[in-house]
Amino acid sequence: MNQTEPSAEAQIAAIIASAAKQPLLDAAFELWCRRYRLDTLDGRPTDEEVRVYRTLTPQQMAEKYPTTATTPMRDRCSVM
Repeated sequence: MNQTEPSAEAQIAAIIASAAKQPLLDAAFELWCRRYRLDTLDGRPTDEEVRVYRTLTPQQMAEKYPTTATTPMRDRCSVM
């Protein structure tokens, strides 16, 4: 069985639609209970973004997603 997962937008819409049918306090509680799932869905790239990302060369990726240099821990901490 090769089932595909619904898109992030569809999952968010389903969660909100479920909460919308309830009284306000119950809806608020349901959304609060599902806040971690909503957080993970919020940052997920769209299908179009995934398709574009997969076609980028390493050089294009480096230009599009630059990395920042991290400072050593001793520079951030006054104790060391």
